[in-house]
Amino acid sequence: MLFMNRHDAGKYPMNYINETGHAIHSISPTLSPAPDCAAAREVLELTDDIIYEVDPLGIQTYLNSAGHSALALDMGAGLGKPWKVFIHEDDLPAFEAALDTAIRIGNDVTDLEMRLISTLGAATRTVHRLRPLRGADGSIRGVVCVGRDVTNLRRVEEQLHQSQKLETIGMLAGGIAHDFNNMLAAILGYTELMLEEKDSADPEYRGLHYIQTSTERAAALVRQILVYTRKSGSELKPVKLGEILRETLHILQSTLPKTIRVAVQADEGDDHVLADAGRIQQALMNLCVNARDAMPNGGELRMEIEHTAVQPQPAAAPGAMRPGNYVRVRIQDTGNGMPPHVLEQIWAPFFTTKPAGSGTGLGLAVVQQIILAHHGYISAESQVGRGASFFVYLPVSTSAEMEVAGRIREPVGGTETLLIVDDEPMLLDLLRDILEPKGYHVLVAATPRDALEYIEAVGDKIDLVISDNMMPAMTGKELAREIRNRYPGMRILVCSGFSPTSESDLGQIDYVSSYVQKPYQRRDLLARVRETLDGKLETGEAAI
Repeated sequence: MLFMNRHDAGKYPMNYINETGHAIHSISPTLSPAPDCAAAREVLELTDDIIYEVDPLGIQTYLNSAGHSALALDMGAGLGKPWKVFIHEDDLPAFEAALDTAIRIGNDVTDLEMRLISTLGAATRTVHRLRPLRGADGSIRGVVCVGRDVTNLRRVEEQLHQSQKLETIGMLAGGIAHDFNNMLAAILGYTELMLEEKDSADPEYRGLHYIQTSTERAAALVRQILVYTRKSGSELKPVKLGEILRETLHILQSTLPKTIRVAVQADEGDDHVLADAGRIQQALMNLCVNARDAMPNGGELRMEIEHTAVQPQPAAAPGAMRPGNYVRVRIQDTGNGMPPHVLEQIWAPFFTTKPAGSGTGLGLAVVQQIILAHHGYISAESQVGRGASFFVYLPVSTSAEMEVAGRIREPVGGTETLLIVDDEPMLLDLLRDILEPKGYHVLVAATPRDALEYIEAVGDKIDLVISDNMMPAMTGKELAREIRNRYPGMRILVCSGFSPTSESDLGQIDYVSSYVQKPYQRRDLLARVRETLDGKLETGEAAI
């Protein structure tokens, strides 16, 4: 592209800068330069790139239409002003160094990335190329620059970088979650067995109950790490949202300063929703902690639960709320609030407004994933100086779901023969201690190879195989395939704390009858075993 040298405009009938940055002024004065000059100017004005020229002091002497638009300037408004006023203060040293290189040394500068700030305060991420402008005597009269808007490109690159971060977290989480959940399963399982033998008046009951609750919360923390690294499944049951909120407040009491007032308002009426109570509590906890952090000098944390109905819309936008009845939770703070550009980014993974080292940026991203997994919706409103409100919508439980929940009771046992496979001895003992008192005949295998030898010997007498998924040499999924190849009708229940693949897909594989997530509760495990044996979970149905 040719650029007109404005410094020499009066010296030559037509003056352009060639690729080496030297002025070209050999056009015959007898030829009319106007058409070519107009064409060159037209090219400068039509391009989407920001093209500008500065003198050796950095004063703007030319800016094309794209530049005026990007900086929200009226045509000609920036001429005669220092170009640095449009550069983000953190990027100014790099620009001044590049300008010095072009003016003093006479070299091109490429790939200079800067944020340009418009008169409206909006930032545009740009990459610039600078080239010296030389007069007829070879002296440098200024610098011509081309800036390209790379805001969208950088956003895509950052999204890719974030996905790579998530993949790394997933790999790290996968390395520890399986063993950690095995330990939690043993703690939770044996605590529940001990609680079965005690009533609430027993002196040891309260301590055992605290162990049980703490273990469940530890498991919830693991799920929080894993929620963005896999398609996690949840067991959804009708639960009272008000009770979950009250339990959340009870947990938060020790962390809320006395300068924060708490107000709770709830509709009188049925607030049952179909949910995983632990994960919904995790979501509400994150929202309340964020509200607390938004009020360092005190304020009011207000929580409201009410029923709302969403009517069908003739032309609903993609992702809009489905028609139906919802229970809505509003969590409101009286903190500093958020400007629009921050509000737009709050759901992005790793985005945080907290100081370095005091926030992961996963909180709201995890909350959004949890609510979406419950077929719900979440939105936020905020204004600077007027606090923020978060709205969580969860579908109301249907009468059929409530009826099924009402029939839940202590799972019955049976007399069937079960083969349990796990490389953790403590979990083999735990499963045997849970299943044998219910009447089951239990066989144990410490490795998949031992399990296959058992099946070769007495395969037709085994009614159900319960296998861990993450084991050395062979996964539970691979073991299930081997068993099904030999005994196509054998039922197989797979359990695992975590694997790098999507565990919820285990229940959708035709050679796995059912799947349960560790750490499992005794009641849930017994119910899953009974349902699988009775054939209530058809092959290929995702159990959890």
